Amino acid sequence: MMIRKRYIRPAIYHYFPMGDKDMMHATEEQYRTKISFRDYEASSSLYVQMFDQNFDVPPSKIYRPDAKLMDANRLLVEGSFEANLPIGTRIEVYYMQYNKTKRIVTLKKRHSWKSDTFSFREEIELEDGAQFFKLAFKFFLTDLSFAEPHIIMNDVWLSLFADEPLVEKDEEDDEHVI
Repeated sequence: MMIRKRYIRPAIYHYFPMGDKDMMHATEEQYRTKISFRDYEASSSLYVQMFDQNFDVPPSKIYRPDAKLMDANRLLVEGSFEANLPIGTRIEVYYMQYNKTKRIVTLKKRHSWKSDTFSFREEIELEDGAQFFKLAFKFFLTDLSFAEPHIIMNDVWLSLFADEPLVEKDEEDDEHVI
C-alpha cells in the first residue's frame, strides 16, 4: 500500500555539487537546477547530490521532512534530467539510506548516456532502521574537448510503500510537493 508520494522540484536548493566542487557550477534556470562542468579532468570526482551534507551522514534538519522514509519498507524513485554530455558518458546513480546519524546502505546503478534525457526508476527495499534517503549522481567525463557539458534537473518522485498499514496516517501527507 502506498503511504506517501513526494514530489521534489528541481530547484537549486535541492541539489549540491560534491567531490571536485570547483569543477562544477550550479545555477537556476526557470526553476530548474543546471550544473555546468568546467575545467575537469578525466579523473575528476563529479557528483551531484539531492539534499545536503556529505555522503556519510543524513541530510540536515531542513531537508529531513523531504528525505524521511516514515514507516515504509519500499521506496520507488523516479525522475530524469536533460543534459549536454558526450554519448557513452558513464553515469552512476547512488540510492543511499541513513539512520539518524550515518549511512547504512548504498545501492549503486551504472548507466551509459544515450540521448538528450536520462531517466531513472528504481524500486528499493529499505533496510531495517532506515529513516532518511538521499540520491546522488556521478559523472565520468573523459572527453575533455566536449563543449559546455551540463545537466538540467527535472522533477523527482519519491513514492513510499508499506506492506502493513501505518498506525497513524495523516491524509494531507499523501503527496508532498516542494
